[in-house]
This record gives sequence, C-alpha cells and structure tokens, in this order.
Amino acid sequence: MKTSITARKTTPRPMPTRMLPPEEVDPTSPVSRRLLGLMGATLILAVALWARLMTLDQVFTPAGIRFISGDAYLHLRRILITAQSYPVVPYADNYNGFPIGIEINWPPLWDFLVVTLAKLLGFGRPSEHMLLTVAAIFPVLVGLLVVLSLGLLARRLFGRGAEWPAWLIAALYPALQHPSLLGNVDHHSGVELSHVLLVMATIAVLSPSGDRRAPWLRQDGLPIVALAAAVAGALLVWMGAIYLIAFVPAFLALAWLVGGLSWQRPIWRAGIAFLLAALFLLPFARPGLTFINLSLFHTVALLGMGVVLIGLGLLGETYARTRRRRLLLVGVTGLVIAILSVPLAGRFWGVVIAGLVKAFGRYPWAQNTYEWQPLLFENGRVSFRRAVSAYGPSIFILPLALAVLALWHRRTGRLSQAQLFFYSWTAAAGVLASVTFMHYQLFGPSAVLLLAGATYHAYDLVSGYLSHRTAEPHYMRVLRVVSARCRSIIPAHRLTQTAAVSETAAVLFGRRATYRWSLALVLAVVSGWSVIGSRYQSEIPPGTYATLDWLRTHTPPTSGYDQITVQPEYGIMSPWGYGDIIAGAAQRPAVADGEHETNLRGFIASQQFFQSTEEDEALRIAKENNVRYVLVGRFFRVFQGDLSRFGPPTGMPGSSQVYAVDRMPDAQRNRMIYTRLFSWMRSPQIAPPQHFRLIHAGVEESAPPPNNLLIYEIVPGARLTGTANPGQEVVASLQLTVPGLGSGPLRFVTQADPTGRFDLVVPYSTTAPNYDARASAGYQVTSGTGKAIVAVSESAVQQGEQIAVEMTP
Repeated sequence: MKTSITARKTTPRPMPTRMLPPEEVDPTSPVSRRLLGLMGATLILAVALWARLMTLDQVFTPAGIRFISGDAYLHLRRILITAQSYPVVPYADNYNGFPIGIEINWPPLWDFLVVTLAKLLGFGRPSEHMLLTVAAIFPVLVGLLVVLSLGLLARRLFGRGAEWPAWLIAALYPALQHPSLLGNVDHHSGVELSHVLLVMATIAVLSPSGDRRAPWLRQDGLPIVALAAAVAGALLVWMGAIYLIAFVPAFLALAWLVGGLSWQRPIWRAGIAFLLAALFLLPFARPGLTFINLSLFHTVALLGMGVVLIGLGLLGETYARTRRRRLLLVGVTGLVIAILSVPLAGRFWGVVIAGLVKAFGRYPWAQNTYEWQPLLFENGRVSFRRAVSAYGPSIFILPLALAVLALWHRRTGRLSQAQLFFYSWTAAAGVLASVTFMHYQLFGPSAVLLLAGATYHAYDLVSGYLSHRTAEPHYMRVLRVVSARCRSIIPAHRLTQTAAVSETAAVLFGRRATYRWSLALVLAVVSGWSVIGSRYQSEIPPGTYATLDWLRTHTPPTSGYDQITVQPEYGIMSPWGYGDIIAGAAQRPAVADGEHETNLRGFIASQQFFQSTEEDEALRIAKENNVRYVLVGRFFRVFQGDLSRFGPPTGMPGSSQVYAVDRMPDAQRNRMIYTRLFSWMRSPQIAPPQHFRLIHAGVEESAPPPNNLLIYEIVPGARLTGTANPGQEVVASLQLTVPGLGSGPLRFVTQADPTGRFDLVVPYSTTAPNYDARASAGYQVTSGTGKAIVAVSESAVQQGEQIAVEMTP
C-alpha cells in the first residue's frame, strides 16, 4: 500500500547518535521522586494562587465585597437573579437598560456554575454574602484549573516532564493571571479553560487507537464524547468560541486532503462529535439566526460541520483515494457551503465587516475601549506595548521558542498529528490575538505551551549538538573558560556557593532536570515580571465605589434587585460606561449599560440626553425613561451621526463619529447638558441647569483632573415670579457648598417679558440640606436697582411651587 506524504513525515525515526545527550542515572528512589514532585507541584500552585490573590485587599474590604471590573458586575447581576430561579438561567435583566430591560446575550454556563457551587456550599439556600464570596473566588479556581490542564497538555504534546515548565510559566503568565484574578468574575478565565479542553479533546480524537480489540466505546466513544462536550462547553461559556471551533473541521479537511486515509478515522470521530454537540446545544439555543446570542445559528453551524466531515469520511473511503479526487471533493464542498450561505450573507455581512473595522481601530467602539484596539499598533505605528502588557516580555522570546521546536522536530523527525494540530491551532489563535487585544485569552495558553516545549527540548538539543560520548562535553569546556575569566571579577566564595548549589541540584534532580528547571524559572520570571513587579489596581477605584455606596444608601431603594419580574420604581441616567457598576454596586437600575450591543436603545437615550443643548429636551428624555437621578463623570465620549445604525446588531461601521468632549468647539461643548452638569462650578461662562440639583460629589481617581463623579437629582424646582422692567435681566444667585467639590457661586438668569413679568426656576432649597449640598440662607434676586432675599423650602423645590418675589430698591 502506498504511504502518504504526511504519514512518512510523521513516522518517528531514531535520533542520530550525535544528537543524543549522555544518559543520566536518577539517584533518587521512586518514593523520593514522588515526594519531590508533590512538593514542587504544591509550590507552583502556591505561586499561582498568590499571583491571583493580589487583589485580596481590594475585593474583601470593610465596606463589603468589591469586584474589580464593570463586566464582573454584569455577571453578578445574572448570578443573583439565577439564584432565585435556579436551575433556570434567565436571559433578561431589569436593572440594565431600564425601563425596558435588556436581553442578556452571554451563554449561561459560567453564571450557572457559580450559582451551583454557591448552592452546594450553602446547602441549597446560599445567602447574598455567600453568592458574592463564591463569585469572587470562582475565577481563581478556574485559573488554577487552567494552569493544571496546561501542564497535562504539555506532557501530551512534548513528553513526560514537559508539564513542569508549563506549570511554572503558566503560574505567573499575565494573559492567564489577569482573567483569573480574585474578584474578576467575568467569563474570560472560563474561555481560556474551555479552549485548553477543546485542544485536549481534539488531540484525543486524533490519537490512534491503542488496542484494536478494545470495545468501541473505549476506542472511539470516549474521544467522541470528550470532543462533543468540549465544543458544547466552549460555546456555552462564550458564543465567540465558534471562531476557533470552526478551525477544527477546517484543519481536518486540509489534513485529509494532503494525508489521505491516515486522517480518515479522526474525521469520522470529529464529525460524529460535532453532531452530538449540536444536539446538546439545541435546548440552550435562542430563537433566530444571530451571532450576538447563542442562537440557532451556532447549532446549525455545528450540524453543518458535522455533516461535511462525515460526508468527507464516507466519500473518502469509496471515491477520494487519490489527492486529485480529494481536492475536487473539498472544492465542491466549499462551493456548496458558499451557495448555501448566500441567504445568510445579508444578515451577517454587517457583523463581519463591523468586526474587521473594529479590529483596525476605525470603528467608534475601538476608539473608546482598549480591548478592541489592535494589539500591535498604536496611534498608527507599530507598537508592542499592548502585547507586552498582555503576554509579558516573553513575547519577544516566542520566535526563539518556535525556532527551537522547529529544529527539534527536524532533527528528530518526530511530528505527530497532535503536534501538527497544536501548531496550526496556535497560528490561528495568534492571528486573532494580533488583530485585536480582546483575544489575548485565546493565544495565552498557546504561548505558555510554546515556551514550555522549547524549555523542555532546549537542553537536549544543545547538549546533543555539543556533547561527545568519548570526550568532555564542549559546553563544559566553555563553562570552565568562562568561570576562569570570572574569577578575577566575582569573589571566589560566590563562585563556590553557586557551584555548590548547582552540583547539589544536579545530584538531587539530575543534570538535565536541573537545567530545564533553571531555564523554566528564568522564563517564568521574565514573562511574569509585570505580575511580580507591580500590584494590580482595580478598574473601579475606591472613590468610585464610595460614590456608588452613597447612591445606594442615600437614595430611595428600588424593587426587583434580585427578581426580574418586579419593575423598579425609577432609574439612573449616566454615560454608558457606568451602567454596569450602577446596577451591580449601587443596586439601582441604569438606563445605559456597558452592553450596548444588546441595549442600543439605552445607549442612544444616554447620548441624546447628554448631548441635548436645551434643558427641556433633556427633561423629556429623562421623563420617557423614568429617570430620577443622574450620575456624570469624566468618562464620556460624544457619538454623532445616525446613532440608530451604531453597533454590531445592525453592523454599519462608520455610521457615527466619536469625539472626546475636550476636543469639541467651546460654543458647542458649553451648551450640552453634559458640560452644564459637569463643569458649571469651574467656568462662569457655563449656565447651571435649573431642574438638576447637585446632591453629592465624589472623586474618580482613575480619570485625569477634573475627576469628580457627580450625582444630580431631577426636581421640578421652585418658581420665582415677579415683575421687573420689560426685557431686563433678572439674576438669582446663592453660594453653594458641596463636600469634595468646594464652594462656589450659582447664578440663574432670565429676562422679563414685554409685560415686565419674569419666571425663574431654581433647584436648591435654602431652608433644608440638599442631601450633601448646602446653600446660603436665601437667593439674592436682583434686577437693575431692585433686589430681594428669597428663602426656598424643600417642598417648594419638590412640588414646583410658585414663590412671589417683591424687589425693593
């Protein structure tokens, strides 16, 4: 039978004698090796745990449990309402996108597992504190599982012993540490684990059967079930996993095209696994064909992949035994898929184009959030700053690691199907990671495995080149020369100590293991230097939390915080970046939240409100959304254009433009409600609003000055009425003192009508505190030579009462 090209390439052949390093005798007993291994694994897990508990004092605080990102609070909301409807995971949230609510587009598995663990620990009835505690700790546990699974995968790919450098590097790797930090209950750590398990399951499908006499369930059934569970689990954590899941059948089809019958069994297994995964996902799929949710689109895609793979397997045995026929079959299959996809093109082309434009930074969303910015570009230039922040300085060592692995495979002639798939998978994940910063969690595990594999093989590769069985190893001669040179520089006792440590380690662990561990330790420290040398700061600074705590404790409580069937009494208007933390930390409904893709209505309402140049227009929008309070801070971007066409749901990139407020013309900026709310105390040219009264001022440490975080209450305001000369300016002024913001004058201005009457609305009470704000004893109303001191009560402000003003010369 003719052997395929791939089969010839992947058939192991003996390593040349000159490549083989000298054999070493392990002086330790099996019991000692197990004990040392257990101690080493415990130490590495302790280091990994330490790296993920760096936020301990920021999460478990005297004021309560704090989470370290806004997206974490979006998941927390779902966790709390899932605890009430368990085991059903709701897809709606009434505290985001108020007053209508939003449809949660994230798959349910991540939040379901958090609630399940809390139910187990709370004996079926966990308290809210138990739910918060489990939610804070859960990503740490998943992160440790990622570290352990990477070690097992490294051992499967590169051989026994490769798990140790993988564990050591993964313990401190930034791309693995950040998603699994304590208090970061976002799903990114679950994405990393699901993709590692997906690679492991695919490799199990590719692995040849051991004993052909074994039952079918053991030979093929277990790998098929494992791949089906991994595919379904990856999509139940993140619907975007379909990107790399689709790579599995594509790789198998191309490998089958080149390798022929040697890939026949893996194609059969994978095809059946994809069909099983589609059937498993069917009960969880949302109606409609949409990529934004885990919908029938994903189920149909898995069914299509399974049918294509099984079809290739059937025809491959009877028809496509030559490469030309296989090429023809793959081409016809691709053409059929393209034709069948035409009806869906109109639905998905916008999403695809929007994603591509996002990736290259020309989309408004890309200019406003760092995660969608291109990884290797910054301000139009090539930059590695984001790459180093995601992967550590070891990102520059990856090309060397690839070179070491390539040379090793070339010299040994060993390249299994599993290794070929891993390198192809890494290339696909690397393309995604280089396009957008968001996908660092996809390439992070692959980078760790590349470094671990290179570390594991580097010693054997170098020593195999430089060693001779009958002569002193060349590298030992080099070391002797170098040490002789160093004796004149380094004190002798230091050299003696170093040599003693090296020889002791060589005796205990073997010289090969000692060098591998030393190199792995160096790579772990280099890649994790940002983890070791700096302290992670929460995305939500303490001042922001203090403001949210004030909002929760000083405003009337709202209903339905953990029950989605109950409608809250009122909502909070804010720029969209604050919505998630308002709903989660302040426990108040937010009109605009961070999920603009499923809450486009709230995003548009927020933009229209803050861009309003007339106060009556802003009040109309607030009334339509049943808003009682407004939170405003430095975090605000002005989106202009057709906002109804913004975002991936409609997929129209370039339909709006984004501006920083500071870059807008003064005349346009000073008329916006946003500027009148945020900057009136710092500029006398800006008129303060008449129906919004400032009740609290906090500090947002992460923003550049001025970095106040202000809370306003919407009030009818007291109406000061009286007479003055026709057309004459009437001014009502007072001194307002707000803790955290200082004291400053307020001037409300109007003009008398042609009959001499004026009507001026003022929002502050002078007889009672305005929450934290304190006003002077009365409004000083002046017009020409006339003046009056007017006291305004709290009831007049709340009820819109009319107060007559009698001015005297």
